[in-house]
Amino acid sequence: MDVPQPTNLINGNFETGNLDGWKTSGNALWKINSTIKKEGLYSAQAGKIGHNQLTAINQAVKVFNSSSLSFWWKVSSEANWDYLLFCLDNPGCTRTGGYAARISGNADWKQVNYTLSPGTHTLTWKYAKDGSVIKGNDTG
Repeated sequence: MDVPQPTNLINGNFETGNLDGWKTSGNALWKINSTIKKEGLYSAQAGKIGHNQLTAINQAVKVFNSSSLSFWWKVSSEANWDYLLFCLDNPGCTRTGGYAARISGNADWKQVNYTLSPGTHTLTWKYAKDGSVIKGNDTG
């Protein structure tokens, strides 16, 4: 009998230079960025959106044992109104609720760590704007 192997995050560091394995949605699609990155050659960047809009990228993963999830993120946005969100098992999260973590303002690279329990998880990152003001690069 074959033992199932964990389904690893596909293209989790974006070093393929594309978004293969990821689903992007919302008012604009996420893209690969080769100029703003923590390390390596590439990062993923939120799509350019307008007021009261959002852009999302997600991937479902299945883990068979408790597993660590670690990522780096940064944002340049209107502080306390426009947010970069991480939503764990809640792809319907919003900038005001249902998220696991969020950042706004002019936040430089910050590492975030989670422990995933065994099972299937949906990992979602969103950039969401309120109804006014464009500040900074207005992206995450």
